[in-house]
Parts: sequence; structure tokens; C-alpha cells
Amino acid sequence: MRARPVPILLVLLTLAWTVPAVASVAVRLSLQELADRSDRVVIAELQSSQAAWGPERRRIFTTYRFAVEQTLAGEAIDRLELVLPGGIVGEWGQRVAGVPTFEPDRPVLLFVRGATVVGLNQGAFAFDPDTDHFTQQLEGVRWIDGDRLPLSLPRDEAKARIEAVWGADR
Repeated sequence: MRARPVPILLVLLTLAWTVPAVASVAVRLSLQELADRSDRVVIAELQSSQAAWGPERRRIFTTYRFAVEQTLAGEAIDRLELVLPGGIVGEWGQRVAGVPTFEPDRPVLLFVRGATVVGLNQGAFAFDPDTDHFTQQLEGVRWIDGDRLPLSLPRDEAKARIEAVWGADR
């Protein structure tokens, strides 16, 4: 009795259907471009987050509430609320590649437009107390123009660097 070969196309289609996407594709933004696309730039700490289903119950969105430590550019604010795709509701979870996630009580440098972060996770810089730098966390993003290293700003230079690229004509 001869074994029947499994059609390769069927196997490939099955694998393609079950393998999740692992990256978003984006154009790499410079510090100047992040500033140009932002309403404000702040240093803030996450106070709370709440995930909920979107209006059609197809996507999950998480609302993040931050206490603003310092406004580096734009209108000064004390609190910030961002709504980003992804999160966990009950036993359902969605992760969107390239969308930043945040840890409570860890400072972040945020480039914000409306209620979202500019340039996927390019506009969110996590603070590393060991190096005293804010550094982009770029997991889940592939660049159209090749790999690039994350931007990193020393905490004591962040305000001056942001003001330099923000521009006086706003």
C-alpha cells in the first residue's frame, strides 16, 4: 500500500493561516519628525489602565491614564489620557505589533497627538534608571528603510533637545 503525499500547498496555506503577524511596518521618524507631528511632548507616569471592547466588539482598546511630571512642549497639562489598540478583556486579548505598552510608576517620554502616541511606539521612550536615559522601545516594528537603532535621550538633556526641535513658530 502506497502512502499518499499531503499536498504541499495545503500545508503552506494552513501554516499561513495560523501564524500571527509579528510586526507592523513603518517609516522611521526622526526626533524632528516626531516633534512636528505632536501636539505636545510630556514626561509622565502611568497611573491606571482599563481595556474594553470597541463599539463593534471586534477590537479591544486600552485607555491609559498618566500623571504628567513635566510638559516639555505644547500646552502644559497635569493629566493625560491615551486610547490605544490592544489589551485584555476577560479571557480575550489582543496585541497590536508596534503599539507601545506601559508599566506603572515608570517614567515615559511621550510624543502625543490627540489621544494617541505619534508614530506607533516611536513616540514612546521608556526611562532606564541605570543609564538615566529615555530610550525608544521598538519591538514589533519593521522599518521600510531598513533596521535602525532606537533613539535615546539623556534625562537631563531631554527638555533642551525637545525645545530645539519643537520650534519657536508654533
